[in-house]
Amino acid sequence: MDLILPSTYSIEEQAEIQRQYQVLIASGKLCKSPQDIEQVTQALVLAADAHKKARRESGEPYICHPIAVALILANEMGLGKISIISALLHDVVEDTEHTLDEIREVYGEKVAKIVDGVTKLDMVD
Repeated sequence: MDLILPSTYSIEEQAEIQRQYQVLIASGKLCKSPQDIEQVTQALVLAADAHKKARRESGEPYICHPIAVALILANEMGLGKISIISALLHDVVEDTEHTLDEIREVYGEKVAKIVDGVTKLDMVD
């Protein structure tokens, strides 16, 4: 499944995001059904769009950070769909105009609680 990404990402950036997405989807425990893949894809597209203008200090697109977190959770920790979706969305509420209620409505209470918890952790530092 190809991602439809905002045009703010260069062709090279889109190719790299697509590559990372394929690695994420190939993670064994993550995708138990086509619905799981669809939900993860939807979360990645939302996050990529929400962060479409954001860049890290290195100049790379900000979306690379949530994808990297999701890959660690999937490949190194063996976590599943809820954790992966939460990782992809963990900065969306804090850094964009999207609300926790939107996340809850689309992804459910578990994802909303995790995203909210990660946001609150950022406030502790």
